[in-house]
Amino acid sequence: TALGASEGWLLGIKFFTLQYKTRWPLSLIFSKPVITKYQLLFRHMLYCRYVERKLCEVWVAQQATKELNLEGCTPSYSLRQRMIHLCRSYIYYLTVEVLGPNFHRLIQALDSVKTVDDLLELHEGFLDRCMKESLITDPSTGLYKSWSKVLSTCVLFVRNMQRFDQNCQDVQFTAANTAPRRPEDRRARADDIAASYRK
Repeated sequence: TALGASEGWLLGIKFFTLQYKTRWPLSLIFSKPVITKYQLLFRHMLYCRYVERKLCEVWVAQQATKELNLEGCTPSYSLRQRMIHLCRSYIYYLTVEVLGPNFHRLIQALDSVKTVDDLLELHEGFLDRCMKESLITDPSTGLYKSWSKVLSTCVLFVRNMQRFDQNCQDVQFTAANTAPRRPEDRRARADDIAASYRK
């Protein structure tokens, strides 16, 4: 099913990463631990973007049901919008407030670098700051664990809304073939489905 395929894709997206092989002398700067930090940052950003995209797909699907004027769906519309806003705000923070300024500081500090050791220290500091400020490696606050739970909740919401949308489509198909043609009857049936999801 489409839902099963998306669950498999979700597992894959969590572990997707890029490899970069360097040759000497660049291998001095882009060592294995440094590349691992880049991979963690990339994977984190990609997963946040993925969740945002999935929430936007739910928004598109909900536009079709909006015309049915389902009374019970209003909270899900509001929740979805808040989730999108939260994801976009975090992605903005990550790119504009963390990565951008730290990268500019790195580029400006390169002018004062005299030795390879200075360059290595500067580069490591850049990556450590980025990872700490993006909540990946700050164990004192526990914010990364909380943020991971928020993203997992968003994904669970997306799965449930996809299932709801699939059921609505099935009902619309059945209603088109067997149910009375009156809009009030179709709306009542859609309200019954929405009520069953609230239980």
